[in-house]
Amino acid sequence: MIDYLSLLSPRQRVVLALTLHGITSKQAAKMMHGNARTIEAQRQKAYNRLGVSGRDAALALLQSQSIEIERIALPIILYYHSRCALEIRERMVVLTRQPSEELS
Repeated sequence: MIDYLSLLSPRQRVVLALTLHGITSKQAAKMMHGNARTIEAQRQKAYNRLGVSGRDAALALLQSQSIEIERIALPIILYYHSRCALEIRERMVVLTRQPSEELS
């Protein structure tokens, strides 16, 4: 079995995880203190290394390998980007929350 995550740089893992959570290039750039074009380039390099053509294909590939999307990059984000980690973590929690949890 191929270890797909080992094909990606730490930065590409972060960008891919944010992308899979629906965060736009512009939002990711703000969180990572970069620019949107750099984020888009890193996303495309990650897709190329995984051999996929886009977000949906990347998500399907990682899910088929039982890779939990939340665990791809959060430790890296926390280590390298502590100032924005809380904002990213809050966004991930909102995206993974089930509708029934929001009502309680």
